[in-house]
Parts: sequence; C-alpha cells; structure tokens
Amino acid sequence: MATRPISDEELLIAWQAYLDCGRNKTQAAASLGLDRSTYRGRLAMAQNRGLHLPEGVREAMASVGIDDAAIVSGGWLKTKDVSVQFRMPKPDGMNIDLAAEQVKEALSNLKAVTYPKPQHSIEELLTLYPLPDIHAGMKYKQWGLTDAVERLDHIFDHLIASTPESKTAVFLILGDLLHHNDKTNKTQSGHVLDVDCTPEDAAAAMVTSIARGIEMALLKHAEVVVSVLRGNHDRDAYLIVLYSLIERYRNEPRVSINKEDSEFLILPWEDVLIFAHHGDKGKPERMIMNFAHEYREMWGKAKYSYLFTGHLHHLKMADIGGVQWEQLRAITPRDAYASSHSYVGKSSAVAITYQVGEGEVSRVTVSF
Repeated sequence: MATRPISDEELLIAWQAYLDCGRNKTQAAASLGLDRSTYRGRLAMAQNRGLHLPEGVREAMASVGIDDAAIVSGGWLKTKDVSVQFRMPKPDGMNIDLAAEQVKEALSNLKAVTYPKPQHSIEELLTLYPLPDIHAGMKYKQWGLTDAVERLDHIFDHLIASTPESKTAVFLILGDLLHHNDKTNKTQSGHVLDVDCTPEDAAAAMVTSIARGIEMALLKHAEVVVSVLRGNHDRDAYLIVLYSLIERYRNEPRVSINKEDSEFLILPWEDVLIFAHHGDKGKPERMIMNFAHEYREMWGKAKYSYLFTGHLHHLKMADIGGVQWEQLRAITPRDAYASSHSYVGKSSAVAITYQVGEGEVSRVTVSF
C-alpha cells in the first residue's frame, strides 16, 4: 500500500509547533501526538519545501516555479516601494532527517526474507570484497547511474562466482559510494561535479545493487559482514545507504551491518587484522601508527595485518611497519576532472581470501 503524501498544511503545523515549543523537537512531537522520528521527518520536509521561509520568499519562489528551497541561494524581493535582498542559509550537507524519512517510507512494506544457508562452507577462510570509489550518480560523456549499477552488478556476479566457499564474507564499501553529497553538486572544497541524478536516486540504486550482492553472497557464505565507510564526496549521503541496509536486514541474523564507526573498519579475524579507511584524511604511515597505538591488544595478536584505502583511484602497495598497505583502484571510470588532468588510473575490483595461519591465499580480479 502506498504511503499517504504529507500535505503542506500538515507540514506548516509541524513547523509552527517547533516554533511554539522553543525549537524543541521532542516537545513539539509530543504536542502533536507524533513519535519523534515521524515528527523529525515532517520538519525536514517542511524545510525542504521552503515552508519555514517568510511568506514573501515563498511567494517569490512560487512565482518562478521553484518548489525546492535547497536549490535557492538568495535573491531580491521587489515591490513598488521597496527592494530587499535575501540570502538562504548555506546547506551543510544532505538533509539526513528528510533522507531517513524517505528510507523509512520506502522500506516500510518490505517483507522479511530468509535465505537458505549454504550446506558447505570452509570455516578457516574469510573473503573480503572491497568496493572503493563507485561514485554512483557521476555523469561523464555517456556514463551515468545506469552504467554504475550495471558495473557493480557485474562485479558481484563475477567475484562471488569465482571465490572459495569461505564461511565469512566481508563487503567493504570503501568510501565515495555516491558521487555527490547534496543538491549543491559540489565537493566539500567547492569543486563542481557533473551529476546524472539526485543523491537520493543514486543512494536508492546503490541500496538495490548492494542488497542484490549481499543476497548472492548469502547463498555461498555462511555469514556476511557489511561496512559502509564515509567518503569525501558522500560525507553525509552515505548514511542513506548504511541505514537502508540496516533496516533491510534487521531480521537476518546471518548479515551483520557495521554501524559502530563509519570512518574506519577495524576487523580482527583469527590471526588476521584488517583495517580500512577511505584514505582522504591522512597518509598510510600515520594511520598505521594510530592503529598500533589505539588497538594495541589486537595488534599484538595479529600475525597478518592489512590496511586498505581508496580515494586516489590508482593502485599502490607497500609494506609499512609489518602491515601490507594497499591503495585500491576505483570502480568508477575517470571523470572529466581526471581526464582533463591526464590521470590514467584504470578501473578494477578484487576479492581477497584469507586463511587462518596463512594470511592471503587467493585473489580474484575483474578489470574494466
């Protein structure tokens, strides 16, 4: 059954309650008899539609056919007697409250599905599926969101079919899953991005594709661990995908979604220790020193230690203080910026299998 659309009148009531309660969301929600999550979603929708703005600004937007306050940065309001300039608040990032409400509505009618556990899996093996820099939503020449989905689906088809039947599979979304964070279509540093769709559309497509991969993996692996890391392109928007997957697999005990930390993956497994970070906030040497300091006990127990990063879209490897560091190639092809600066990094994806007492024992690669 489709979700009933929320009217502007209901959203204005929600906004007025917010003001009447001194901008206290908990009190405002209680005054309307709504749970806090539903109320926060309505408040976010009101802001997105511009219903929190002065009436004159709303009328000016309506007169030129604008119904999305997020795309307006400012302007002039003119009457016969006066001319007033106004500026809209700069968005800090994606409206997470609105996105969360959209996710809740989209997933509200999903039925829980149980996937048959494989009859045979090898206890001593773990397979890592790192997925760096997918940049869903990027537009360059003929490349768009549909192409990103097709490439990711192909990666899952090829890698999952080619890896051993390890007991544990780890899906590592290594940052920049989405190309843009919000409707400004800019990076945090102000670099303008060419985009093919909204961040919400890109996130929805990635939820569907990643879920497809997880459910393929459930037919081969006894347990699937999923970690979605923040990137510099999708510093807020990645949360849509993370919490959508948490909601989708809330009743599936064989799927574990890492929600403790979206900056790093820290995964101790038997005598193997895997660290991961998007790679945009520090050099690998500094990260390794930090890991050794912060996680001394698991560091001391590990016989084989690995650090994975992405971000720079080209392959690089080194042994650093007993840790094998690997900067992985991007899954996305080059964009306009990379092409104009003569970057020639290739696109590929890998699946790496580890064995107790041996460390890495096999690797499967798909290249584009």
